[in-house]
Amino acid sequence: MKKLSICVFLTTASLLFPANIIFAANSPSMWVGEWTLYTNTAPYYDSLIISETKADCAGSPWCSLVLTYVRGYDGKRIRGRIENMGDIFRNMVFSVNGVKYDGHIFVHRTKMAGSISYPNAHVPKKVFYAIKRRR
Repeated sequence: MKKLSICVFLTTASLLFPANIIFAANSPSMWVGEWTLYTNTAPYYDSLIISETKADCAGSPWCSLVLTYVRGYDGKRIRGRIENMGDIFRNMVFSVNGVKYDGHIFVHRTKMAGSISYPNAHVPKKVFYAIKRRR
């Protein structure tokens, strides 16, 4: 009976949590894609495009990623800079025109949430969430 319950548990777990999610290796490339950013104050949606270049890098593991921020109200493209990624690449700190974003990617890798810090100390932190539209 004990072996049967273990088999049922493992079968159920494999259906609920596919192996590609549980055992998938995290890498900077899981951030690659086009994201729609929603903030708690803006009446429009911005876009974040993270693409991968073919350049060989000897620096940080994310040095091959290029970040472009597209403002929702006028469509202007602004080049961003990735400042840091966490040890297992689930966290990314990037900046666009001096505004710092600290984002955390969720397990299924299609949603992200985080905070926005402005260089002006009088502006309070804001929050954002993002949904990946395409890879």
